[in-house]
Amino acid sequence: MMDERQNKETLLLCLQELKEAEETLVAYAEKEVKASVKTFVSSKIGKLFRLASVYKDIFERLGIQTKDDFEEKIKHHFRYSPLREAFEEWQEAENKWDDLLKDVDSRIGTKGPHPLTEGQQISLMQMFIDARTGTRKCLYDFFHKEKPSSGSVIQEAPSDAGNSGLSSFLPFPSSVVLDEFYRLGSQIVMVSFGAHEGALRWLEETNCPFDMILDHDRQLYHSFGLKQSVLKVWSISCMVYYAQQMCAGRSLPTPYENIHDDPNQLGGDFIVARDGTVLLTYCSQSSTDRPSVDHLLCSLHTSLVGGCCPDVSVYGNEDEPGSFYCL
Repeated sequence: MMDERQNKETLLLCLQELKEAEETLVAYAEKEVKASVKTFVSSKIGKLFRLASVYKDIFERLGIQTKDDFEEKIKHHFRYSPLREAFEEWQEAENKWDDLLKDVDSRIGTKGPHPLTEGQQISLMQMFIDARTGTRKCLYDFFHKEKPSSGSVIQEAPSDAGNSGLSSFLPFPSSVVLDEFYRLGSQIVMVSFGAHEGALRWLEETNCPFDMILDHDRQLYHSFGLKQSVLKVWSISCMVYYAQQMCAGRSLPTPYENIHDDPNQLGGDFIVARDGTVLLTYCSQSSTDRPSVDHLLCSLHTSLVGGCCPDVSVYGNEDEPGSFYCL
């Protein structure tokens, strides 16, 4: 009987702790947004990550790893009115959190040209920086390079990718999987808007086997309709995801010192034929949303069966180093 009561009281304290943390952070965000939306988004929003740490501590305290487990424990004691009332108040606090971020998104939203869709063409003459060499190249150069030999692709393929946000290709696929991409005549190119210094450091630390384009002006991001969103990066569901990753022992990317980052930039994955025809577009709906490597391979096979050019280039647009971090 005592254990049952202790369980109820423990859950009640956890709900109150979460609610208080959310209300405190929302009050902070509202104050900063009122002062300057731009400053809040660019340099102060990172404080919201504290909620992920609160969730992590609570999950560990209760011996669970997911929010579903947490809610299941609460519902088991739902007849206990103080716990039920605290649960409802907590839900209101979480809704207010996401509503605030939706409002911020509406303020920073910008309208650009219509994004490219499948079947349209992208100009291969656009110039970018090759992250590995620092030289200017056009997309055509990346798409028409000599293909790596099967079996030695990881060692011989240039290692160019520039972000530590989530990617369909992180962790890097096995040589068998990569060989399948290359067997289909594809090149894999990663795209980053980040600083050259940060990209080089990331390439060295990860031993990435892919080419990488530095898109400082975010031309490709805009071409494919990849937006910036605070809701899709800092929402309650994202904070819970980060907490669950930490509970599972997975480390989250951290920013490089003195390297500017924009964690609010969403990414995506795209398949483009060597003539510039867009064969597949996948715009991430959140910072944790990526298509699987199997999905990309399936799309390549489908393109081949459908009579599309077998020589295609797969590249993933993604955030620069430090997509998930607390300022």
